[in-house]
Amino acid sequence: MEDAEEYAEEVEYLVDYARMTLLNFHPVWDSAEGLAGDGASVEVVMDVTLRLISDMLDHGVILGDMSSRPDEGFMPWDTAKDESLRRVSERMRRHPNRSDFLKVCWFSFS
Repeated sequence: MEDAEEYAEEVEYLVDYARMTLLNFHPVWDSAEGLAGDGASVEVVMDVTLRLISDMLDHGVILGDMSSRPDEGFMPWDTAKDESLRRVSERMRRHPNRSDFLKVCWFSFS
């Protein structure tokens, strides 16, 4: 499992990434896999992912979806933190294939 310094660096990296551009779910999952370590179960990676997202939210990152309409772009979720995390958890379970990760959520900075 990750150490505290490495974890804090990953959160900072992801928050900075979201400040610069819209961030899709892939880099967050990749960070969680790295922090969870080789051989970690999917459940452990999911738990680390939710912790990362929770901390990202605490740093001002917002979650949302990309609209299928080109004139709409990023559509932030209007949900409380725990509801947002529940939604991400549900979507991770519904879309376990990496090719579907764009359907989980996107990240921006408020």
